[in-house]
This record gives sequence, C-alpha cells and structure tokens, in this order.
Amino acid sequence: MTPLIISNRLPITTTINNDEIYHEFTSGGLSTAIRSLNINFKWIGWNGSFIDSEITKEKVKSSLKDKGIIPLFFDKTHFNNYYNGFSNKIIWPLFHYLLDKVEYNKEYWTSYKFINNIFADSIMKYYETETNNDNDNDNIIWIHDYHLLLLPSLLRNKGFRGKIGFFLHIPFPSSEIFRTCPYSKNILEGLSGADIIGFHTYNYCRHFITSLERILDCDVNSIGEYLFDNRKVLVKTCPIGISPNNFKNILNTEKSKNNISLLKEHFGNTNIILSVDRLDYTKGILEKLETYEYFLEHYQKKQNTILYLILVPSREAVDQYQELLKNIEEKISAINGRYSTFSYYSPIHFLYQSVTEDELCALYYQSDIMLVTACRDGMNLVSFEYCICQENKKESGVLILSEFAGASEYLTGSIIINPNNKEETAYKLNNALLMNVTEKNHRMDFNNSYIKKYTNKEWALNFINDLNNYNGQRNKDYKLFKDKINKKFVESKNKYFFIDVDGTLVNFKNDPSEIRIPIEIKKILESLSNKNSVNVNIVSGRTIDSLEDIFNRDSTNSQDINLFGEHGSFYKIGKNDTQSPKIKSSKEWRSNVLDKFKELKEGLPGSWIETKNHAIAFHYREIPDEYLKIRLKIIKNSLSYLLYKYNLQLISGNKVLDILEKENNKSLAIKEIIKLQNISLDDLFIAIGDDTTDESMFEFLKNKNSLTFKVGKNKKTEAKYYIESPVEVSNMLEEFSSLIE
Repeated sequence: MTPLIISNRLPITTTINNDEIYHEFTSGGLSTAIRSLNINFKWIGWNGSFIDSEITKEKVKSSLKDKGIIPLFFDKTHFNNYYNGFSNKIIWPLFHYLLDKVEYNKEYWTSYKFINNIFADSIMKYYETETNNDNDNDNIIWIHDYHLLLLPSLLRNKGFRGKIGFFLHIPFPSSEIFRTCPYSKNILEGLSGADIIGFHTYNYCRHFITSLERILDCDVNSIGEYLFDNRKVLVKTCPIGISPNNFKNILNTEKSKNNISLLKEHFGNTNIILSVDRLDYTKGILEKLETYEYFLEHYQKKQNTILYLILVPSREAVDQYQELLKNIEEKISAINGRYSTFSYYSPIHFLYQSVTEDELCALYYQSDIMLVTACRDGMNLVSFEYCICQENKKESGVLILSEFAGASEYLTGSIIINPNNKEETAYKLNNALLMNVTEKNHRMDFNNSYIKKYTNKEWALNFINDLNNYNGQRNKDYKLFKDKINKKFVESKNKYFFIDVDGTLVNFKNDPSEIRIPIEIKKILESLSNKNSVNVNIVSGRTIDSLEDIFNRDSTNSQDINLFGEHGSFYKIGKNDTQSPKIKSSKEWRSNVLDKFKELKEGLPGSWIETKNHAIAFHYREIPDEYLKIRLKIIKNSLSYLLYKYNLQLISGNKVLDILEKENNKSLAIKEIIKLQNISLDDLFIAIGDDTTDESMFEFLKNKNSLTFKVGKNKKTEAKYYIESPVEVSNMLEEFSSLIE
C-alpha cells in the first residue's frame, strides 16, 4: 500500500534554465511530516510553474518520477481563477471570518470545479496506468487543504473505492458564516466523499458538524460520524505539530550560534518582542502595531523594548495585499517617527523579506517575547517553533498568543490574548516582561512537553493509520449484492415480508390522504401473497382504516395481505376482524400531548395533527426545510417532559412526529406473526422501510435469518442493505415473485 498525497503545491520548486531542469525540496510542515515517515509515497500536485511545451512537460515528469512526485500542468487563466480567485478571494477570507473581503465570481467557481476535476482525472489515470492494483479497496489517498474541497466526492463519482482522507489546514468557520457562501452545500458534499475529515481543533470540528446538520440535514453521532452516500464519514480533531529535532539541530549550527552572538552584541539588554508572520490580513499585523504603540505610550518608561517585526512577502500582485503592506509601512513609520530617540533607538525593527533558518532560530532563541496577534489562524506553527528554540534556557521567554489561533487550545502555558483589545494585550505584554524566571520557565516547559509529544511525524502517522483502519462502509447497495440476496431468498423455506408504505412502496405526498397504492404494485404484492411459501405483511404508522382505504381492498384480490397499523398497535390478518396486541394504554397522556401539539401547531402554519387509537401524530410536510431546522430541536425539547412523565416514545418519521407508548413499535408485527405461524430456522424474514419507525424491525431481525432494506440514502440504519427508491423496491419485489415457483 503506497499512500497518495494530494495538495495544490508539490513539496518542490522547479526551475528551468537553458533546458536544464532543477528541483529544490521545500521545508513546509506537510512536506517534513510526510518525509519523516520513512515510507514509500507518491505525491500529486502543481510544481509552481506554467509550462507550454509538451516536450518540457514530459522532461519535468521524467525528472521527478524517481522522487515519487507526479506534477500537474494547468492553463494559466483557469489556474488563476481557481487559486487567486476562488481559493484566495472566496474561501480564504470566508473561512477566516472576513466577509467584507470575499469576492464572489461565477468564473472563479467554474475554474475551481474545473481544476478539481483535473486533479480527480489525474489520480484515476495514475491508478489505471501506474499501479498493478487498479482501484483496489486498499488504496489510500490523503488530500490537503482548501484548494481541493470538491475532490473527495469527485473521486467517488469516478469510481474510486479506496480510502480517502482530507485534512483542512485553515480554520473552519461557524455555520452562520459558512452558510452565507452560495456554494456551501457543494463544498460539504464534496468533502463528504472522504472517509475521514480532519481539523486542527475541536472548535473547527464543531463548526463543520453544525454546518452538516443545518445545510445537509445530516445526523452526526457523538463520536463525529455521519452517513453520506451510504458510507460512514468520520469528523475528527488531529492537530498538526512540528519536528522539534529539526529546530534543535539548526539552533546548534555554527551559523545560528554566530547569529545569536550578533543579536546580543547589537541589542544588548534590550527586550526583544518578536513577530514573525506572512503578509496577510488574517495575521492581525495592524492590530499588533496599534497594541505596541499603546504599550510604548503607557509602559515604555518601565521597560526597554524593541519590536522585531518580520513580514514574509506574500501575494504581492494582489491589490488587497499591496494596500495592507502600505498601511503597515505607514504605521511603522509613524511609530518610529514618534518614539525613536537621538541615540539611534527605534522601537520597531522591520524586515520585509524571508530570513534563513539559522537566522530565524537565532531570533527565536534570543527573543524575550513572541507576540502572535492573529485574527484567525488554523494553527500557527511559528508559536511552536519559538517555544522549542527556548527549551533549556536558564531564563525562558514568554509566548503571548491570540485566542483565535488554533495553537491556543494546545499551548496552554502561553499568555492568551484577544488581539482586538489593545489595552488588555499591552497590559499582558508588560506583565510578561516583568514575569519572574520560575514562572517563565514553568510556562515554557508546559508548552514544550506538548510540542515534543505531538510532532508532525505523529500527526501524519496517526492520520494514515486511522485512515487505513477505518471502515467507512455501512450498509450495502442492493444492486451490488443482488445475486447474493436472490440466492438467499430462493434457498429459504418460507418467506415473511414486512413492508412499510409511505416512502417505501410509494413516494411521499404533502397530503397523505391523497396516496393510493398503484395497481401494478398491488398486483406484485398479490402475486407474492398467493404463493404458498410467502406471507405478506404491510406495517405502517397509518391506521387500519387508512391502510384498507389506500389499498382499496374491497375491490381487489389483496385480502390475503395482512395489515398492521399504528406501528403494529392494531392488525388485521387476512379477512379477519381488526385486533390489537395486549398493550397497556393510558388515556391521561393523550390530552396533555394533544394540548402541546395544538400549541405548536399555532406557531407552524401548514402543520396538522392526526389522532390515532394508540398514537398522536404531528405532521409538518408542507413546512420549508430551512424553517424546520431551526424549530425542530425546540419542538422536541418542549416535549421531553411529557415523554418522561408518561413513559412515552417520540418517533421522528419523514416530516412527522409520532408519540406513543414505549411498548408500541413495528417489531410488534413480526412478533405477532411469529406467534401465529409455525416458524422454522429455514424461514426468512424480509423487512423493508424508509425511516426511523422501521428501525425496530431491523433491530429485532438483526440476529435472525433475514434480509433487511433501508429505502433511500444517507440514513442511519440497522438494515443490512439499502435500496434507492420505491421504484427499486417494486422491481425487487417483482423479481422475488418471479423466483418462486
């Protein structure tokens, strides 16, 4: 098994000079983590350059083949709309809560889909041409970051059957922010093709799960699993780390030691407040400068400090970033102009450039404070790097960390700040400078104990192992297992069918009274019931009168079909009179539940109440889904006291809530037939239903000789198979009938 890593950028930079091709590996966290595993892997992505010549493309591919890297080449216009457009003008600001910077553009969306499709086609081509186990279930793909949010489901749609993991390296926003995006549903569906979806923090997971519940109407369980396309998908927290030994090794080089000496010589006893950021409006750089200005105004007489501000150039061609840089430079100039002194002291030392690893580690080591003021940041590994370079110093520095960086959930030895509160941040900055050595060292030791344990190698290894071991397959598609199902059906002695009506034999209608069983379906059921070895039972939440009405039994030959109404509370065996199992029933609860439903009905125009002998149903089929998502949990909570007081159960069907005694459920129908018939071990139970009211049948039959079918996709179920629609149910029943002599 060779994992396939997928990211927008490959871990290399390609340079072509006079037909000579040069590759240089990058030192990013993902690249370092994957290479540290010492396993064979393949990597697919863009190499960072646009190449028109097909000959040159082939040369680049050939030069990277022995490195396990497969480069992709893109049209410049499409790639620009995908990367600079959709990825960085829509997803990036949206996921960082900066709605005023989002620029929706249909061309961006078109190109984003187009490039994601190229990735999907290239991956499928790789498995078809480069491997000996084409589309095997053991194949593993690990997709990274916000550029490829559609890729997991695109791969599923193209027939990929292996394991897919996805990790998001940036924050995931709250559902209220995310649902403002017109493509939010597409994005959630795209991600849900994965088996495991990973996030840095619990909060990001929580936001994602809430979005699933509100936008896709998914039901996510307590461990973060939900069903999509009849597969289980796991949402999990898996925070990335760094490679501590890499930074320790760099710090111990002669270059780093010389740089430390230079810093000591130049700055002397001045307290260095370090800031290292990529130029980006999410990093809170202007907020940092305003905080430092406030600090200088109120605290500078007590402390001799300098802000060492490093900005790494980024997206320099983008207007927003040019404007941001201009504002930063103006602010720095204003602060230095006001607070610099005759003796050459300037409070801000500003570098707008990249620095070498040995220069950076020297600054990490020599700085007294690391100030991180991100407005939003997926993790912020700079804070990890600073801490590990402070390890084993006689007097450690202090990490001041924004509560909006993912790292704040893990580096709890830090001083946590809200970067929007400059007064409080300046106060905490002053306290950090005055902090005693014991507390400084204790805080830094606490942070480093976490950093050394949860490294980037552990992150990558755990994710791949979890993906390899996770079984996302839930129930099975009837179409894929039809031969096996038919064989079991034929080999059984007697067959006992238990079939739901609404959503199973026929599609739903807003007004249930309008439903009639089509003549062709009745003929199939009659054909089955006329076989000596077959017993057909209709099991529904409807009343017996309603079932007789929709089957129009008086004018057809369906008298041999047994009817079970009100979830098995009443039944009619063939032509016999309606009967009820011996169930204790109290009338006291009915009036209280009815009053509550009437109260709810007033606030939900279009809802209606149905009273039955053993149940009361609250229907809301005509109410828009968006409104329901807000109201339904409130309604259920308002009923909880009555359920507890009278020992009742609430069953959520398809846009209907049924309240009835706990003893009542559809498994009563099966139990009653078992009592009435002489059942043998060779007999087969077949249960078919579409919603939660049918789960009692599936659960009861789990350990019996049975075939159980859930109608529809993306539904939690104990059924062994799923079947897509009432039309497919009809076809299956017809085929079953033809298999019996």
